[in-house]
Amino acid sequence: MSRQIPVPSMWLMCAMAITWPITINIFLPAIPAISDAFDVAPDRVQFAFSMGMMAFGAAQFIIGPMIDKLGRRPVLLTGVMIFLAGSGVGVLAPSLSLVTLGRVVQCCGVAALFVLARVIIRDLYSGARAGQAMSRLATIITVGPMVTPILGGLIVSVAGWRYTFGFAAIYAAGLLLWAWRAAGETQPMAERGGMPFGMLRQQYGLLFSDPVFISFVFTATFVSNAFFTIMLLTPVLFIKDFGVSPAAFGFCIIGMTCGLMAGSFLASRRVLRLGIDRMIARGLTISTAALLLMLALTPWPSLLMVILPASLYMFGHGMAFPNSIAASTEVDPRVVGVATATVAAANMFMIGVMTSFSAKWHDGTGLPMTVVCLASNALAWTLFLNARRLKARRRAAA
Repeated sequence: MSRQIPVPSMWLMCAMAITWPITINIFLPAIPAISDAFDVAPDRVQFAFSMGMMAFGAAQFIIGPMIDKLGRRPVLLTGVMIFLAGSGVGVLAPSLSLVTLGRVVQCCGVAALFVLARVIIRDLYSGARAGQAMSRLATIITVGPMVTPILGGLIVSVAGWRYTFGFAAIYAAGLLLWAWRAAGETQPMAERGGMPFGMLRQQYGLLFSDPVFISFVFTATFVSNAFFTIMLLTPVLFIKDFGVSPAAFGFCIIGMTCGLMAGSFLASRRVLRLGIDRMIARGLTISTAALLLMLALTPWPSLLMVILPASLYMFGHGMAFPNSIAASTEVDPRVVGVATATVAAANMFMIGVMTSFSAKWHDGTGLPMTVVCLASNALAWTLFLNARRLKARRRAAA
């Protein structure tokens, strides 16, 4: 008689979701060390990490239909094995090209786990319990960026950059064993098969012909591009140019993470009273002011002159980004699911492309980072105002 596998616990879903902040943030302190190990410019290593973000975004277009067609458990186990394989490639990589390959494979596997954590919650819970479970998941994901850069910096300082991939491999192996024993199928057999291709194509057609949706997607993308530009360029700026040790790097960005958490918390408390659009506008105002302050301080380069305005920027980002995501999914109810997946996939793919170019402009100061972030915020403002104008015109026509 075969053993009955239980449905995944909340702890297991949190362990799945946190693979994304682990994969992104634990490797940030390793960028300068990888650059030195292969004797290449830092922007080539940063490109490897941008490729991972592109892979994470692109993979979601494939993963979504597979989850519905094949079921949750097969995709979960396959995703963990892909994550493990990519981490193993990174550990043994004899060249930067194979480090990049390992990074891309890792992120494809993590994309499946990140999506599945949310899908399984929707399978198991409904109403207020689903909201409570999603909140717990969001808390874990928010705490991840605070802890993982510190862990990554300590690993690089004590053991070397390969052991950051090694930590991810050990984590993936433990997660695979856990999921094999404790992650039963949560999708009813009657729902297996997914959406017919013709209907899926029709839903994508509805989305990409909606100018409000497109404007909000690009608003969220440019808001987030500034965030990832700061996260990608500060390791080289802090470690190679300001002389901070990899172990200390994680502690240097705690202020930024706290700013992000404070902005997100304030937005969650005030958005019901102010509305999504006003919250986006306030977040963009604060983040733009912070970047202008950073620009004014760049003639006097120091660690503090970057950390303080960057932390203020993160506060504004925490207000603007989640609400721009929410605004982008205020579409035809028939396409909410497709819209949610599309926003996440398009967002990460385009950010990967843009950050790969911005990394080439590093000159040892915070100026290129500040200019790129200001340009991103200006584009976010433009697209946000266009979305508001289109929404007002649509309401007037209705």
